[in-house]
Amino acid sequence: MCVRLIAGPLLAAALLAAQPRWELQYFHDEDEASLALADLQFPSNRRGVAVGVLTAKGRTQPVCLVTADGGVKWSTVRLRAEPVSLFFLDDSSGWMVTGDGLWVTEESGLTWRKLGAPKDLLRVHFLDSQRGFGVGLQRKAWRTTDGGKNWERIRETVEMSGDPNRVVLGWIEFLDQRRGLITGWNRSRSEESDLPDWMDPQRPKRRVRPTLSVTLETNDGGRTWTPSSSSMFGRVTRTRFDQRGTLWLVEFPSHFDWPSEVFWSQWRSSEASRVFRTKEVRVTDVMWRQEYAYVAGVAHRGQLAESPVPAPVRVLRSRDLSHWEDMEADYRAVARRVFLAASREGGLWLATDTGMILRLAER
Repeated sequence: MCVRLIAGPLLAAALLAAQPRWELQYFHDEDEASLALADLQFPSNRRGVAVGVLTAKGRTQPVCLVTADGGVKWSTVRLRAEPVSLFFLDDSSGWMVTGDGLWVTEESGLTWRKLGAPKDLLRVHFLDSQRGFGVGLQRKAWRTTDGGKNWERIRETVEMSGDPNRVVLGWIEFLDQRRGLITGWNRSRSEESDLPDWMDPQRPKRRVRPTLSVTLETNDGGRTWTPSSSSMFGRVTRTRFDQRGTLWLVEFPSHFDWPSEVFWSQWRSSEASRVFRTKEVRVTDVMWRQEYAYVAGVAHRGQLAESPVPAPVRVLRSRDLSHWEDMEADYRAVARRVFLAASREGGLWLATDTGMILRLAER
């Protein structure tokens, strides 16, 4: 009996210590300065790149953070334009979408060279060093066959449903060299208000209405695309592919019953099942990694979808998409939005819009 009484707490402590946790690797903590990260990529377990905007004493400076040792040390590179998103093909080659165009690096983010790019570009995805695709505002998507120097409009987007002035194509993802998906949504008139909800708490609650959701699917490496549309609540902001299927992240506006939901479907299936939702977490990214699916976001407080006050980072994972395990994260990690990045070897990192980068540490 005595042995069991002693071994029980020790065993419990050992099991707790063995659990993987999110450890803080980088934290921009300077007086009168803040860093808002916009995207993060880890093409390998050692090479990582994050981009964002540094604000100090009322002045802003776009910056790039670069690591060559898995995030132990980070170097800061000044940028000449405000970053929007990143895509890396391998350790060296990457593209950065900014407010004034597209930039390319062959040196893991240490130097950047500007390319010609379509107006209103939001995100790119490359299948190799020459063949790539871009999506953006005004219901537009493009392709390039020369690494991003020249672009042509994807014909199928011209004939899609929806007001071209309101439809945003905001995400593109490929499962392999042939199968890819573009997702987008129709911006409602209420989203064009001068003030967000948190700045005008006396404004009557807006009635949430279904909006147009659009997709374009390819099965031939982007030579042709099949468009489709549907009416739904919320917007699809992320899709993540794996051989097990597709994770769909749907985010909702303020005053909706749920801040977000995650769905799963098999490739090319018209049926999707909801696998995660809770009023306690506003999910802003999803990811497959090895045998787990991950959902990452922030603690949800009140009815505001976009609160100005950072909240604790929350990450959960599941093997079967039914039972979700709440993971431990550094207590200092707070954010309004988070972004996940997985390396080819299986490493997993998380960046926040409050200037933090965390790594999933296996015990």
